[in-house]
Amino acid sequence: MNKIIDNNSIFMDKNFTNKWKLLEDIAECAGQLNSIAGKDIVLSELIEREETLSTSVGKGIAIPHCKSNSVKESKVFLYRLDEDLQWDETEKVSLVFAILTNDKSSEHLAILAKLSRNLLKKSFLEAIYNAKESLEILDLINQILNKEEVK
Repeated sequence: MNKIIDNNSIFMDKNFTNKWKLLEDIAECAGQLNSIAGKDIVLSELIEREETLSTSVGKGIAIPHCKSNSVKESKVFLYRLDEDLQWDETEKVSLVFAILTNDKSSEHLAILAKLSRNLLKKSFLEAIYNAKESLEILDLINQILNKEEVK
């Protein structure tokens, strides 16, 4: 899972007026990185997933995701927001991890599981919130995606 996240897919201290704009930004960035074949298709699938069931998971975190044949290579995006964003009726978020995988890939659940296990750890969240540079966050996420868990 080495190239699944890089410095071009980590965004610190950004703000959005709503979650739909953020989802649009994810699709736009994935298109610029040539990770997807169709920006509109991926955006539509992210929106459809979100409308089916909110991807907020508590603790101020959302994990929007999609499995799509338009995804050429799996990608994880991280948005650390400067201001909380109202994600659904009950949840404001400040961290958004987006996962895009090909619908024929088996990586989707492995990525989601590794992220989810570590999102329960206070030390992991503190490290992300306290990082001064995106490279610190990149190193931390690569640790959990390429190995197992941060202690």
